[in-house]
Amino acid sequence: MAHFPHDTLNVNTLPDEDIRYSFCTLVTKPEQYAEMVDSFRSRGFDGDSVEFLYADNTQGNSHDGYSGLGKMIHKSRGKYVVLVHQDVLAIDNRTQLDTALEELTSLDPTWALAGNAGSTIEGKPARRLTSVIGYNEYIGKLPAKVETLDEDILILRRDATLAPSCDLSGFHLYGTDLVQQAIFRGRSAYVIDFHVEHLGLSEIDEAFITAIDAFRDKYRWATRPKLLSTPVTHVGFGREFLKSFRHRRRIMHEAAGTKPIFDLPALRRKLSDAKYLMRDDARGARYDLDGTTFQLPKHSPVAAIRAILAGNYEKPERDLSRKWLPKDLPVVELGGAYGIVSNLLRNHLNPGTQLIVVEANPDLIDICNRNIGDVDNEHTTVLNAALAYDSDVVRFTITNGLHTSHVATECRADEGHEIEVPATSLVDLLKSQKIEEQYCLVCDIEGEEFELFLKDKEALKHCAVAIVEFHPDPFVRRGVSTSAFFDHVRSVGFEIVETRANVLVAKRAN
Repeated sequence: MAHFPHDTLNVNTLPDEDIRYSFCTLVTKPEQYAEMVDSFRSRGFDGDSVEFLYADNTQGNSHDGYSGLGKMIHKSRGKYVVLVHQDVLAIDNRTQLDTALEELTSLDPTWALAGNAGSTIEGKPARRLTSVIGYNEYIGKLPAKVETLDEDILILRRDATLAPSCDLSGFHLYGTDLVQQAIFRGRSAYVIDFHVEHLGLSEIDEAFITAIDAFRDKYRWATRPKLLSTPVTHVGFGREFLKSFRHRRRIMHEAAGTKPIFDLPALRRKLSDAKYLMRDDARGARYDLDGTTFQLPKHSPVAAIRAILAGNYEKPERDLSRKWLPKDLPVVELGGAYGIVSNLLRNHLNPGTQLIVVEANPDLIDICNRNIGDVDNEHTTVLNAALAYDSDVVRFTITNGLHTSHVATECRADEGHEIEVPATSLVDLLKSQKIEEQYCLVCDIEGEEFELFLKDKEALKHCAVAIVEFHPDPFVRRGVSTSAFFDHVRSVGFEIVETRANVLVAKRAN
């Protein structure tokens, strides 16, 4: 038996740390950080086996995504180190993450880090999160091996001894930097099935462009073709990272708020759009959907035309309305737009059943009426109004996009022109239309649904079924989450029975 010097330790016999998860966060907003911590603790990440570490950036960004998180990784004691943004909320519980990591270890014992959004070696996306991009996204076959990872949440195996590069700085691309470090060490990275909500907004600015340039320069130099000479041999290797000149030019213009003199992708889009608009002229702006011919305003957004021709226009809303709405209860539709969904609702309801359609854009009222058709006109009402509270009129921004016109707010500075439209609340609408018993709600009002469920609780008490398209982007711009919206829906006595894309179905709980 071999003998070793006194007071030395065998690394294989050292006890494991009792801490399983170390959460590491750069903090600029302590209140938001507290919400993040509370959300994870409420999902089972609590007790002595979990620690939460932070770097204080409230007085300025003295800790960045490379040196700051690198320091926390070094100080952490958990088996798994979770680098997480302060604007993330946990949705899945601890058991789900435990299971996902165990399955990943069984699949690939060499894995070093995992996240919830990235791209594979083929450039295909892999995603599992809720964000401004979409609700409850599950894209790709998970776990998916990736070469890049987004930074909203990263789970590192502490025994993989990864750390961000010392020669990079800032708050961008450190996730992908860690992936490349793992690959160089013979390890791997994955997107796994662990659902969180990220409240951040993606912004391209000068700091982002600087980070891209620094990242590219570092790895272009590190992977350059070269010949290494050791004391006993020579080793030649390397590959060249190709510049994406066109991509870099595009994001530089986006950051500066300018447009390139010649933009080939934009030209292709314009030519494609022109083809649809020529078809629009030839058809007289008439299109068939579900066996019904609808008329659109002249030169409507091409996105709307494409969606109708593909059969995808408001498809989740249409399908869920057919599935869940009773035929014998009045329906209030907030956000009638072109009247296409309104037509479906009118034909779905029994004759004599009331349908109230509210549309804020006065330019669409006539087309909405025409598309609803002549079915049971006596019991169909189309009103020009916008949902608002504490005011008789509301500023409404009309844009050129598909369903992007919206109530004007300071946090949504879009291109378009503002008008004033009559304001209404749901409770006032029900009173004016003499709806005193149960009714159903179909709602697509570009983010104002949050205010509806927050401020119109009395009117919602009589709502039997609500089909609501929700909009994470305006939620985040107001500093609220999709999870908070779901909580509001439940708080007024609803049970969420189905979600499809960004549309939920809520039924009055028994």
